[in-house]
Amino acid sequence: MARKARNNSPDTLLLPVGVQRCVRAIPLFLIILLAYMARTNFWQQHLVSLLNPSVKAQHNCTILPIGLPVSASYTFMDNRQVTARAGDDLVARARLVLGLKEKPGSTPSKLEKVALLVAAQLGMILLSAVGIEKNAGPIVTAQRRQEIRWLCGNAAGAVHSAEMVLVWREHLVTSQIQGLEKGMLIMNNTATLCRWQLDTMVAQEAAEAILCRGGQPTQRALPPVTRMHGADFKTFSQALSGPMPGPVILTGMDVEGSLPRDFTRRIREECGHLEATLKRAASKGAANNTIAGLEDIPQKWKLAQFLDAMEAHTLAEPLYLWDWSIAQQCPSLLKDFKVPRYIAGDVLHSVLPHWPSLLAGSRSSRSALHIDDYASHFWMILVQGVKRWRVYPLEAVPFLYPNKFFDTIPITGFDDATQMSSFPLFQYARAWDFELQAGEMLVVPYDMPHMVWNEQDAIAVAGNMVDVSNFDAMSAMVKAHQAQGEGYKRMVANINANKLKKPAGEVIPGPVAWPELHAPGMGDLWRMHMH
Repeated sequence: MARKARNNSPDTLLLPVGVQRCVRAIPLFLIILLAYMARTNFWQQHLVSLLNPSVKAQHNCTILPIGLPVSASYTFMDNRQVTARAGDDLVARARLVLGLKEKPGSTPSKLEKVALLVAAQLGMILLSAVGIEKNAGPIVTAQRRQEIRWLCGNAAGAVHSAEMVLVWREHLVTSQIQGLEKGMLIMNNTATLCRWQLDTMVAQEAAEAILCRGGQPTQRALPPVTRMHGADFKTFSQALSGPMPGPVILTGMDVEGSLPRDFTRRIREECGHLEATLKRAASKGAANNTIAGLEDIPQKWKLAQFLDAMEAHTLAEPLYLWDWSIAQQCPSLLKDFKVPRYIAGDVLHSVLPHWPSLLAGSRSSRSALHIDDYASHFWMILVQGVKRWRVYPLEAVPFLYPNKFFDTIPITGFDDATQMSSFPLFQYARAWDFELQAGEMLVVPYDMPHMVWNEQDAIAVAGNMVDVSNFDAMSAMVKAHQAQGEGYKRMVANINANKLKKPAGEVIPGPVAWPELHAPGMGDLWRMHMH
């Protein structure tokens, strides 16, 4: 068969063979590119932000590495490995500068210099930590995240360096050993805080990345608040510390008979002459440097005077008698207090005799979002009024922008619209929102953020407790924080001396009168059985 003649018309453009092959490959290239973009969520990662710049501005997408896989996010373990190498480098440089050999056996004078070098580094890191806190403030901004990572990396490196120097312990003088060990205690405390804060930051950044891609971070649906009437201790304990712990509201004879019916009258008669410091909601700028967003008012009030003004609605502003220790200020008020079985297993009161405490708040007084100390459960028996509560589960904590170094959460109240404009993840944090009525008892599991709004004039008796369900968490918490203050040190000393020990976890048969709970030999109470 004769071939078809090739068109050699001068009007036809002939391309080189290589170019023709490239042109033919364009459709295949586009198909591969589109498949890649679909697989890597390119459209959500980039085009949503490009077409809607407000999304980038609102969620700090210009700072956040958009499209960074969660697996590549910064973690504490990665940080620790990096800083361990940095610590090796520091000691190696110190040996090089001071002419030390690689192995132990150098002269004590040169080892003293190494110890001083590491001690100086510990001091520098500590000063840097204080400087960051002082200048950056308690709110964890995107810039502060980088500073926290720098601080945590250096703290871990300093501890690692000090551990290596202490290999030559026998060559160091006592003051140097004590200085290094004290510095290590402080830095180990910082490292514990860092581990918690860095894990929280990773969760925040993962959620922010979802926002930047046009999605919505999700949490598990919360079950309703658990309500129990006359519940046995075992059922209560399972609700408090089971697979999905949450707040528990209790009613029944244990609760109803815990306080005398004329309790408010007795407050006036037995404690009314005592002076107390009242609190009010702190200003917006000061709220993050206070406990529960409350600040003291300048003048003191007699207790009866405050209760009378609250009842007559003559207060110029909402005021709160908050966490006023009955046990220390007016213990006679507790002589008829029958401790409900649900909290009678508490061991915290044996070393911290602050609770029970009195809370009396006028209408519209409130406490801002906070987490109670010592990894303790919180309990409250509401005597009068109505309280609106909001409690967040542990998995919602990253959405609340916490700062472990300051022990603060910048969410100041129930005004959701204001909070969402400043903290974009807050709107996705699920919470239990409920009312506590007079005659009811509430228990909030440890480490759960909570805040309260007094919808009516309210009076309550409350406290913190540690029992078998959270003793291990409390012990780990105070040991990690013992460099932060004398209170934690005393707690650790009591644990080490076996004065504060884990209860057996067996069931308490019923309510216990407060005086009996503190009688000699009542440590055996927690070994009693339910028959």
